[in-house]
Amino acid sequence: MENWFSKEGPEQDVVISSRIRLARNFKDFSFPSLADKNAQQKVVDLAVKGALESGIENMTYVSMKDLPDIEKEYLVETHVISQDLKKSKLNSGIIVGDSSVSVMVNEEDHLRIQSVLPGLQLDKAYEECLKYERASVLQQNYAFTYEFGYLTACPTNTGTGLRASAMVHVPALVISGKINSVLDSCGKLGIAVRGMYGENSGSGAHMLQISNQVTLGQSEQEIIASMEDIIKQICVLERRARTALLESKGIYFTDRIYRALGTLKSARIMDSKEGLSLLSEVKMGLDLGILKGASTEELVTVLTNVQPACLQKMEGRVLSPEERDQERAKVLRESVKNIE
Repeated sequence: MENWFSKEGPEQDVVISSRIRLARNFKDFSFPSLADKNAQQKVVDLAVKGALESGIENMTYVSMKDLPDIEKEYLVETHVISQDLKKSKLNSGIIVGDSSVSVMVNEEDHLRIQSVLPGLQLDKAYEECLKYERASVLQQNYAFTYEFGYLTACPTNTGTGLRASAMVHVPALVISGKINSVLDSCGKLGIAVRGMYGENSGSGAHMLQISNQVTLGQSEQEIIASMEDIIKQICVLERRARTALLESKGIYFTDRIYRALGTLKSARIMDSKEGLSLLSEVKMGLDLGILKGASTEELVTVLTNVQPACLQKMEGRVLSPEERDQERAKVLRESVKNIE
């Protein structure tokens, strides 16, 4: 599967990634939480047939019960699966192939079809999802009515079943205290704001997920266009806040960024929270041109790779918390050594 976080994307100084997710269910089966094992397996079989018909190369189904815990956590950290799927006791799994598309099978819905791309690319992510979603063997079995649209386990997803979301990096809005007014405005517009890993997760590295809450009463294209407009407005506000901090705080602001870089270059022990926070400030320094020596996509890759499961996957073994903190510091020192 493509690693979205190692690639360049538009508006990536603020928009880390874009994701489109389509919730789909099959009309002849109960929702996963109510279905028996036999029905769950039939859903898996149908999902695999859709993968074969999609034309996406090397699409493979992997059962969650066959994945080691560290691999599941890695997929959560890279936003391929949800926390709910990681913990699922159902006959569930993930379909991946040689594209940005992945499919969670028997999570809350029978299918959660998604594409994650770097930067602001909602339209392209939607087009990628359709390569799988429009397989005829799936189309003829979807639970759909002309009155309500696609039927889903959670009523808030009924309609298009589409969630358009973006991971945004907004350190200046947080530092300046302006983030609360932005969050209030999002709430009034029906936009959900969550942490890095979705609902009930924290805003590590000054990053937030924003997505539409309403999927009924608008077309897919209208939802995507509306979300893109809102994301672009957030980009404008964050860039203005960065410029304002640079102009008003001057040497104190640049000193903060250089101190973050200095710590990353010299620390021998680094936990996840501190590492992500310091990387966030260094990324802002690079985006503003204060620092040089690395690209935005390189910093996004580092932000991903220093998370616990990613670190252990790179190392090829399970690490104790103390070993992770030491390995993280080592990776960070190597990653920022050419930044000045």
